[in-house]
Parts: sequence; structure tokens; C-alpha cells
Amino acid sequence: SGLQNRRLQVRVLSALQVVCSKGTVRIRNIRKQESECLMAEELEQASEDLVEKAKVDRATKRGPIGRAALFYKQVLGELSKVTKPTWAELRNYTAVVLAFVAVVMVIISALDWLFYQGVVFVFTPSA
Repeated sequence: SGLQNRRLQVRVLSALQVVCSKGTVRIRNIRKQESECLMAEELEQASEDLVEKAKVDRATKRGPIGRAALFYKQVLGELSKVTKPTWAELRNYTAVVLAFVAVVMVIISALDWLFYQGVVFVFTPSA
């Protein structure tokens, strides 16, 4: 069997595990074991710091206004990571969307006209 990282829900085969300093278990990298272990420990510490910060934020902002403020703070943090398109890309994407909508409009209009002609043919009494 292998080690299971409960937080990430990932299983690591025992053949790929290596014990780093401080007794932590990491995935084996033959050439850079020590640097991998150090980087993994730094990343784990950063993620633990993030969890602790979230717990502190949660403890200090329990009311509905505090939760709303935290939500908008996190939304703005995520929006700052978004890559905004250039003006040329924006024009190109807009033209593609408008062309697609025009094509779909033509197809739906043609189908609507065909169904109308079929209904008129079926329900019009012949003389």
C-alpha cells in the first residue's frame, strides 16, 4: 500500500516515497532529493500559514458583514490574477461571437420557416 495525503486525497506508491529531514515523507526524486525535500517543506509551511491565516480571519470576522467583507476581499484577490485580453484579442473574440450568433440565427430562422410551411400545408383545407 502507499501513503495517502488526506488533504489532497492522493495516494503515493511506497516505492516513490523517501523520508526527508524532520521525519516527513516526500516523493522520491533521484537527482535532487534534498532540494525537493526542502522545497516541499517550505511549500507545506506556506500552506499551513495560509490555513492559519484563514482560521484567524474566520475567528475575527464571524458576523454577516464580516463574512461579506471577507468574500469581496477574496473575490478581488482572485480578479487580480485574471489575465485581461488585449484590445485586438477582444475585437477578434467579439467578431467570432457575433458571427456565430448570426449563423445560429439564420439556421433557426430557416427551420422556423420550414416548420411554418409544413403546418400551413398540413392544416390548410384543399379545395
